[in-house]
Parts: sequence; structure tokens; C-alpha cells
Amino acid sequence: MPVDYVVDESRQLVVWTATGATTDAEWRACEERSRQDPRCLAIPRVLVDVSANESVLSRSYVTGLVGRLLADPHPPGSRWAIVVSQDVSAGVSHQVGGFLGSIGVDVRVFREREEAERWLEASR
Repeated sequence: MPVDYVVDESRQLVVWTATGATTDAEWRACEERSRQDPRCLAIPRVLVDVSANESVLSRSYVTGLVGRLLADPHPPGSRWAIVVSQDVSAGVSHQVGGFLGSIGVDVRVFREREEAERWLEASR
């Protein structure tokens, strides 16, 4: 699947990946699956790796996503690391991070996955 997530319970980490050309519909389907997965709701650390994603999400999808994320419950001390390779993805990620920051979720954007993982591990 071009957009998917896995739950690493031993590391208390949800890892999202997007590879190749992706669509808003693929992101939304994965998002809905994760909302129905009780493990995702309980884990405070999220790694979103879009460094191999060739597409940019539409403005309407990002707007809806922000609204849904703001309405979702987030465990105390939540941290999200977003790994990007494109400048436009970094810009969108910083915007989403700004909104999540307003409800106490610490979001950082990285160019290297290893650096993102170290930052997340430091919060354990």
C-alpha cells in the first residue's frame, strides 16, 4: 500500500509511511483505519515518513486533516516526527505542526529518519 502505518508496541511508536505517488483517498483510508485501531489512540509517539512520497496532499485534504487531528484525543506528552525530502512537504508539515502545537502535541520536521527516531526515543 502506498500509505500505511504499523504499530510498534515495544517502542510505543506508530510509524506511518508513504511511498510513490499517493492520493488523498489513500491517505484518508489509512487515516480511518488508524482511528479505529485502539493502539494508535494510546501511543504518544508518531513517526510520519513521507520522504519517499512523490505527491503533495491537496489543500482541502490538509484542511480536513487538521480539523480531524485537532478533534482527536492525544495522549499527554505526544510527539510527532515528520520526515520529508521535499521543501513543499516541509512547509505543509510545519503548518500542521503549528496547529497540533496549539493543543500540546510537540511536532518536529526532519530531513533524516534516523534523526527523527533519535528525537522520539529521547522522549521515552
